[in-house]
Amino acid sequence: MYQQIAMYATVFFVFLLALAFAFVYGESKRSGEYSTIQEKGYKIRKFYFLGLIAIMGFCHCHDAWQAAVRQQSGRSGRLK
Repeated sequence: MYQQIAMYATVFFVFLLALAFAFVYGESKRSGEYSTIQEKGYKIRKFYFLGLIAIMGFCHCHDAWQAAVRQQSGRSGRLK
């Protein structure tokens, strides 16, 4: 019973989300009004994307370095 309620609620909210995206897509056809805001958004997204890639790269290298140190010292990395 609870699984069915959860499934119906999920389907309902996904449908609402799809309607919201369809509305935004339909309103975005009028690009003349929002061109300056859109350009600022592209600049912000570019900065955010590059920052995110840099953070992911740093975390990956840091984890690889820690794994190499653990392997070299013979520790498994688990807490006792």
